[in-house]
Amino acid sequence: MVSSTLSVDPMELVAAEFGDTQALFQLYTPTDRELAASLVHRAQVAGYKGIVVTLDSWVTGWRPRDLTTANVPQTARPLPKQLHSDPVFRASLARPPEVDPQAAVLRFMQIFGNPLTWDDLSWLRSMTSLP
Repeated sequence: MVSSTLSVDPMELVAAEFGDTQALFQLYTPTDRELAASLVHRAQVAGYKGIVVTLDSWVTGWRPRDLTTANVPQTARPLPKQLHSDPVFRASLARPPEVDPQAAVLRFMQIFGNPLTWDDLSWLRSMTSLP
């Protein structure tokens, strides 16, 4: 099973339901390295068995069907609780996302998507023992 950075529920709640299922955490690497480190650390502590690094989404695709139905998860309101629950993301906001959801979405849009280099992948590997 793969659980995404854009999951609605926090990774810890998802992990509590794994049972015998081995799960990987899919990281949409933000431009904020501290937030990326926090997400990776949370995944390791929660019991995920590996990190899936997403490399193809720093510019989202033009998907007419999604646009027609306003299905753009990166700008979803409310913002996925995955980010609401992250202490680094919360610290980057002037007010909690529960109080100012629009500011939280705007902050997410500022940091969403990071075209990675080999050096970035080395940095990510240095943060965790997970494959």
